Amino acid sequence: MKTSIFSLIFKEEPLEKVIPLVKEIGYDGLELWGKAPHFPVDTTVKRAKEIGALLDAHQLVVPAIGAYVGDFSTASDPECEKALEEVERYFQLMDYVGCDLLRVACGGPHAFLAQSYHYEKALYWIKKCGVLAKEYNKKIVMEIHNGSLIETVEAA
Repeated sequence: MKTSIFSLIFKEEPLEKVIPLVKEIGYDGLELWGKAPHFPVDTTVKRAKEIGALLDAHQLVVPAIGAYVGDFSTASDPECEKALEEVERYFQLMDYVGCDLLRVACGGPHAFLAQSYHYEKALYWIKKCGVLAKEYNKKIVMEIHNGSLIETVEAA
């Protein structure tokens, strides 16, 4: 089994410092935080290649990118369209860091407060993400997280 750590815990540090440290600590992989300064949606191809080379030099894999895009169940349709564009942008960058999994957010509210329309809207947009993922030969995942529609293993 390989172990990885989420770069969010080093959110104040640049990846040039994080990647060697993660290897030194003994991890096999680094889940990239999809925000600055790590791997925001506006990461350039040049920068993605630099990050990929740094990961390769330290023999680290990227099991997933925690994109922090979505929140489809409560976002407006224009916000959902923008999030879908961001999902596609991540798919375009992921090969440069050797990653196949993109973590997206279905949104909230807490599952016990959610109405059927929250699930229907989230499902509509997550399905669109899945279609895009297939086009790019990638996969989307969602995490079990408090304050979202998926708060328990059973809800997943």
